[in-house]
Amino acid sequence: MKILILISFFTFIFAQDYYYNGHKKIYLSQINTISNFSYDSNITKEKTYTTKNNQVLKLSNTLIIKTKNNNIDELISKYNLVLKKLLRKNVYLLSTTQNPLEIANKIYENESVQYAYPDFIKTIQLR
Repeated sequence: MKILILISFFTFIFAQDYYYNGHKKIYLSQINTISNFSYDSNITKEKTYTTKNNQVLKLSNTLIIKTKNNNIDELISKYNLVLKKLLRKNVYLLSTTQNPLEIANKIYENESVQYAYPDFIKTIQLR
Protein backbone atom coordinates (compact mmCIF):
# COMPACT_ATOMS: atom_id res chain seq x y z
CA MET A 1 0.00 0.00 0.00
CA LYS A 2 2.83 2.40 0.87
CA ILE A 3 4.49 1.70 -2.48
CA LEU A 4 1.29 2.53 -4.39
CA ILE A 5 0.87 5.82 -2.53
CA LEU A 6 4.53 6.70 -3.11
CA ILE A 7 4.27 5.94 -6.85
CA SER A 8 1.09 8.01 -7.12
CA PHE A 9 2.77 10.90 -5.29
CA PHE A 10 5.82 10.90 -7.60
CA THR A 11 3.65 10.57 -10.69
CA PHE A 12 1.69 13.62 -9.59
CA ILE A 13 4.78 15.64 -8.64
CA PHE A 14 6.73 14.85 -11.80
CA ALA A 15 3.83 14.94 -14.27
CA GLN A 16 4.59 17.49 -16.93
CA ASP A 17 2.61 19.02 -19.74
CA TYR A 18 3.67 18.24 -23.28
CA TYR A 19 2.49 18.20 -26.86
CA TYR A 20 3.62 16.35 -29.97
CA ASN A 21 5.53 18.03 -32.77
CA GLY A 22 6.95 15.84 -35.54
CA HIS A 23 6.31 12.65 -33.52
CA LYS A 24 8.38 14.02 -30.61
CA LYS A 25 7.15 15.10 -27.22
CA ILE A 26 7.82 18.76 -26.54
CA TYR A 27 7.79 19.33 -22.79
CA LEU A 28 6.31 22.53 -21.41
CA SER A 29 6.58 24.41 -18.14
CA GLN A 30 3.50 26.34 -17.09
CA ILE A 31 4.12 29.92 -16.04
CA ASN A 32 1.94 32.56 -14.47
CA THR A 33 1.88 35.78 -16.46
CA ILE A 34 -0.39 38.70 -17.12
CA SER A 35 -1.94 38.03 -20.50
CA ASN A 36 -1.24 40.32 -23.42
CA PHE A 37 -3.80 38.37 -25.41
CA SER A 38 -6.91 38.91 -23.30
CA TYR A 39 -8.76 40.67 -26.14
CA ASP A 40 -8.94 37.41 -28.09
CA SER A 41 -11.80 35.12 -27.04
CA ASN A 42 -9.92 32.08 -28.40
CA ILE A 43 -7.26 32.34 -25.70
CA THR A 44 -7.56 30.44 -22.45
CA LYS A 45 -6.53 32.96 -19.82
CA GLU A 46 -5.01 30.49 -17.37
CA LYS A 47 -2.51 28.62 -19.55
CA THR A 48 0.83 30.08 -20.59
CA TYR A 49 3.87 27.87 -21.09
CA THR A 50 7.55 28.04 -21.92
CA THR A 51 9.55 25.49 -23.89
CA LYS A 52 13.08 24.42 -22.97
CA ASN A 53 14.25 27.10 -25.43
CA ASN A 54 12.36 29.73 -23.38
CA GLN A 55 9.77 30.33 -26.09
CA VAL A 56 6.52 31.58 -24.57
CA LEU A 57 3.38 29.82 -25.81
CA LYS A 58 -0.17 30.85 -24.98
CA LEU A 59 -2.72 28.05 -25.16
CA SER A 60 -5.81 28.71 -27.29
CA ASN A 61 -9.01 26.68 -27.21
CA THR A 62 -8.39 25.36 -30.74
CA LEU A 63 -6.63 22.30 -32.14
CA ILE A 64 -5.13 21.51 -35.52
CA ILE A 65 -5.63 17.92 -36.60
CA LYS A 66 -4.61 16.08 -39.76
CA THR A 67 -6.50 12.85 -40.22
CA LYS A 68 -5.18 9.77 -42.03
CA ASN A 69 -8.48 8.40 -43.23
CA ASN A 70 -10.85 11.39 -43.19
CA ASN A 71 -12.46 10.31 -39.89
CA ILE A 72 -13.06 13.87 -38.63
CA ASP A 73 -16.78 13.36 -37.89
CA GLU A 74 -15.90 10.43 -35.64
CA LEU A 75 -13.34 12.54 -33.74
CA ILE A 76 -15.75 15.48 -33.43
CA SER A 77 -18.36 13.23 -31.88
CA LYS A 78 -16.01 11.26 -29.62
CA TYR A 79 -14.15 14.29 -28.20
CA ASN A 80 -16.97 16.85 -28.28
CA LEU A 81 -15.19 19.16 -30.74
CA VAL A 82 -16.53 21.91 -32.99
CA LEU A 83 -15.27 22.19 -36.56
CA LYS A 84 -14.12 25.77 -37.15
CA LYS A 85 -12.45 25.49 -40.53
CA LEU A 86 -11.03 23.12 -43.13
CA LEU A 87 -7.45 24.37 -43.56
CA ARG A 88 -6.54 22.02 -46.42
CA LYS A 89 -7.27 18.43 -47.38
CA ASN A 90 -7.68 16.39 -44.15
CA VAL A 91 -6.34 19.27 -41.99
CA TYR A 92 -8.88 20.82 -39.65
CA LEU A 93 -9.10 23.63 -37.13
CA LEU A 94 -11.37 22.56 -34.26
CA SER A 95 -12.35 24.12 -30.96
CA THR A 96 -12.93 22.52 -27.59
CA THR A 97 -14.30 23.55 -24.22
CA GLN A 98 -11.97 21.07 -22.52
CA ASN A 99 -8.20 21.33 -21.98
CA PRO A 100 -6.89 21.53 -25.56
CA LEU A 101 -3.45 20.21 -24.59
CA GLU A 102 -4.93 17.05 -23.06
CA ILE A 103 -7.41 16.53 -25.90
CA ALA A 104 -4.73 16.93 -28.61
CA ASN A 105 -2.48 14.43 -26.82
CA LYS A 106 -5.31 11.90 -26.37
CA ILE A 107 -6.21 12.15 -30.04
CA TYR A 108 -2.58 11.81 -31.18
CA GLU A 109 -1.88 8.87 -28.86
CA ASN A 110 -5.15 6.98 -29.40
CA GLU A 111 -6.51 7.79 -32.85
CA SER A 112 -5.55 7.33 -36.48
CA VAL A 113 -4.22 10.83 -37.16
CA GLN A 114 -1.00 12.15 -38.68
CA TYR A 115 -0.86 14.94 -36.12
CA ALA A 116 -2.93 16.68 -33.47
CA TYR A 117 -1.70 19.66 -31.48
CA PRO A 118 -3.06 22.76 -29.79
CA ASP A 119 -3.08 25.93 -31.83
CA PHE A 120 -0.57 27.85 -29.70
CA ILE A 121 -0.22 31.60 -29.83
CA LYS A 122 3.47 32.47 -29.91
CA THR A 123 4.96 35.74 -28.79
CA ILE A 124 7.25 37.58 -31.17
CA GLN A 125 10.40 39.19 -29.84
CA LEU A 126 11.34 42.40 -31.64
CA ARG A 127 15.03 43.24 -31.86
